[in-house]
Amino acid sequence: MKSYASLADLKRRLAIPTATTTHDDDLALALVVATRWIDWHDGDLDVAADDAWTGDAEDLAVESTPPAHYVAACIVVAIRFYKSADVPFGVAGLNDAGVVAYVRSSIPEAELLLAQSTVSWGIA
Repeated sequence: MKSYASLADLKRRLAIPTATTTHDDDLALALVVATRWIDWHDGDLDVAADDAWTGDAEDLAVESTPPAHYVAACIVVAIRFYKSADVPFGVAGLNDAGVVAYVRSSIPEAELLLAQSTVSWGIA
């Protein structure tokens, strides 16, 4: 399935040794979901009929030359989706005052990276 970032890029960002393969399928799924999230964010809702997730990291097809901001956003979003299993019910944790921090559905750090693909910023 299509991905804007490679498995090695995501492993490097998560400090997982490249030779480690125990989490490859989960990491690849996070990249696939992140790529679909980016496509959804940019308004591309078309999915090729043969582009189906098989559950195998070997089926990850990294785009040959994606824009740099797509790669960066893909890694950010993939980390969010990969780590979301560690955050039960959307609760990220408590601070000293006992205030609960919730994980939100928007991903502002990725949206900021993707802003350049949707906004001209008035520069010709």
